[in-house]
Amino acid sequence: MTIGVDIRHLTSPHYSGVQHYTVELLRCLFREDPSIHWVLFASGTQKTLKNLPVFLEKNVELAIVRLPNKLQNLALMCGKTLESFSKNPIDIWFFPNQNIVRTRLPFVLTVHDVSFKIFPEFFTWKSRLWHRATRFEKLLKDARTLLAVSESTKRDVAGMYNIPEAKICVTHLGVSTDFSAHALPSDKSYLRAHKIWSPYFLTLATQEPRKNLESMIEAFEQFKTETHAKIRLVLAGPRGWKNEHVRARIGRSPFASDIQSIGYVKEEHRPALYRGATAFLFPSFYEGFGLPVLEALACGTPVMTSPVSSIPEIAKNAAIYVDPFSLHDITEAMKILTQNNEIRASFKEKGPRIAQKFTWQKTAKMTLEALKNAAQK
Repeated sequence: MTIGVDIRHLTSPHYSGVQHYTVELLRCLFREDPSIHWVLFASGTQKTLKNLPVFLEKNVELAIVRLPNKLQNLALMCGKTLESFSKNPIDIWFFPNQNIVRTRLPFVLTVHDVSFKIFPEFFTWKSRLWHRATRFEKLLKDARTLLAVSESTKRDVAGMYNIPEAKICVTHLGVSTDFSAHALPSDKSYLRAHKIWSPYFLTLATQEPRKNLESMIEAFEQFKTETHAKIRLVLAGPRGWKNEHVRARIGRSPFASDIQSIGYVKEEHRPALYRGATAFLFPSFYEGFGLPVLEALACGTPVMTSPVSSIPEIAKNAAIYVDPFSLHDITEAMKILTQNNEIRASFKEKGPRIAQKFTWQKTAKMTLEALKNAAQK
């Protein structure tokens, strides 16, 4: 059996949750059944193709088109099929992410969220145009099987696009064993190198409106004013769309010297950031899964987040939940997470136990089963 995988989204130098999902899942899938042959399709310029991860497994073949993705997408929109770029015949495609595709073969698609449908105002016109170009609804209808990263996403897809629930399989994301509560000697060295000093609140997210960073900054100001606590706020994550508002908000803050924006953080450095934090703050308006929350739980870091979409499904009773629209709620949660040692100790104990139930091996098993079943339909 030969399975094709679209990995064009892995040519980006900075990985978001979707890219981490793809890489971690593929590494487990390749080992799950060595008899399966995998064809990984990518396109791009010589510069962007250098960002592709290296897979050394013998059952993996690369099908690379050295063409800018914009031209590649145009070729697909004009009738070219993905399978035409493979030397070997492909039985079924796996699309780990929404993209512009064209194929005559059966395929399985992973749906991470439908935020662009629920909150279009959070996206730029360019991003909305790209989502329209992918013909998302047609992808949903044409797929043999859909993989939803949470029960919440499954409900959204089924309800908004009239997709039978039987067609949707929930495959939760996993968390790497690197994310644990056991501190490493290198943790302090990494934090010092980036001039991060304890105590600090941490958030890790792409700077975009959906992450609610402006409200969190305002709540942090209120918290500092009311408590005079000597604690900083560290914003980790790359700049996304409409991020200029976040930068402007930091610039005019009376506590700007206590707010540190450190940009994109490599995966190998994220565990140290979580472990060193007093608490992890994630008052997002909407998440398809919420991988940073799971990573924080795995590291034993107390979490404040929102009871929206998939997040309670992941964090369960190991987090403080706040109304993301309420500055008062967010501020009071900051007070609790810095002042109530009993609650902190409870979250430190619960978090890793919950996180250990989410593994990439489990995700790979369910994904491979869905692919095999879809190929036999």
